[in-house]
Amino acid sequence: MERKYHRLELSLIISVAILLVLFLVAYQTRPYHNQDFINDLQTHGANVSLLGEGNAWRIFYINGTYYNLSGESVQIFDYPTQSQTNYFINQIDSEGYKVGKGQVYWKAPPHFFNKKNMIILYVGNSTNTLSLLESVYGKQFAGTEYTLSKN
Repeated sequence: MERKYHRLELSLIISVAILLVLFLVAYQTRPYHNQDFINDLQTHGANVSLLGEGNAWRIFYINGTYYNLSGESVQIFDYPTQSQTNYFINQIDSEGYKVGKGQVYWKAPPHFFNKKNMIILYVGNSTNTLSLLESVYGKQFAGTEYTLSKN
């Protein structure tokens, strides 16, 4: 009888472990969406508000969404899949001035960040904005180099 309970306990432990692994895999592969973008930045103390949609250049084949990020405009491109995101990431040169075969003339230095299925584009030179984006998304994957002052 005792041996039967040990098998039941072991089966229960294995079942819970499998469910936990499945949950973690599902969470890690879950797409990153606009609300995740807002939540992550607000968690880091930023004021984030929606400005609208658009993509004047159509360089990423989908409309981006513009947000006011503590006074600076940031555009995000939310792709349905990670593979589509990776395709467009690979189209951007390291300086951020060429996308595919086309040259882009930004009004200020471009900075590209990425999380899962999203490309985040900041065109500007505010060290506060760059510091915030870097703290949430890590180093830019393309764009003009910058140096953050160390306080």
